[in-house]
Amino acid sequence: MTQSRVPLSDERESHYVVPGTSNALCAEPTTSVWQMAPDSDSKVTCEQCHLQKSWLPASGELERDAKLDVMIEPCPAGHRRHVTGNDDQERGRRHRPPDLQICVECCGLRGPYDGYDNLCRCDSGAWDRHPTPRGGDLHDNVRLCMSCVSALAPGSSRWTLYHCAKCLPRVVLLGQLVGRCVVPIGPHSMMNGTYWRSTGGTITTAAATAFHDQLITLFQNQTNLYDLTTQRTRRRLDEFGYTAHAVLVTDYLERCSAEKWDAERGYVDFLLSIEEGFDETAARELWNAGAQ
Repeated sequence: MTQSRVPLSDERESHYVVPGTSNALCAEPTTSVWQMAPDSDSKVTCEQCHLQKSWLPASGELERDAKLDVMIEPCPAGHRRHVTGNDDQERGRRHRPPDLQICVECCGLRGPYDGYDNLCRCDSGAWDRHPTPRGGDLHDNVRLCMSCVSALAPGSSRWTLYHCAKCLPRVVLLGQLVGRCVVPIGPHSMMNGTYWRSTGGTITTAAATAFHDQLITLFQNQTNLYDLTTQRTRRRLDEFGYTAHAVLVTDYLERCSAEKWDAERGYVDFLLSIEEGFDETAARELWNAGAQ
């Protein structure tokens, strides 16, 4: 879960801790073996601590000028603790999978990807330390493509794309043809064409109302897309016969390939699911047009 930035040594790792508490800014446990760093110049090696230090003040959960202690732990820097087997059904920070999985219960991704330990909704509900980890601007750094659900769409910034490289041009084309943001392409409103342009530093009541309505519509589209992705992922898991608490992402993607559930098939299924009047022929025509 943690990443080494400036290792103190091969046997120690340092974290930010809220003064007067045993609460590390990351989600790692503080135990009796922890001790204060010997001097104020000690480097914090935990990447998650650095991320939390940045966003906690912005979210109002930590004073902006808070003086944070540095504590060290006799553990190899960057080593993921409390890792269990892929078959372990326990949840929480002490029961982490060693590989990226799809949770069969909530259909979210959980486990390590590109140096960050993702939490599915079930994990977040069982997490026993606040705050839960963040991968950057977001709480995850990878997800299933929200179009085909047969490929990964990585990223943890506010400019992250929800769709894989094959599906994205088709999603953009759909919005251009319809003339509105039918399917959000990412979390930030500007990515989806919803923003206010200042023409003199002021905004009229009518313009403010219109912008508010656009944002509400976008937020609802975001929610609908998330829910639809969950439903469609669950259908795939059910069709493939997965019944355990989680399945390895590698196994799921290999099964998609074996079942000929490629990006095109997934995108066509996606268009038929969003209730915009597409039949299968029109959906395939749009897929082909997106390749040009």
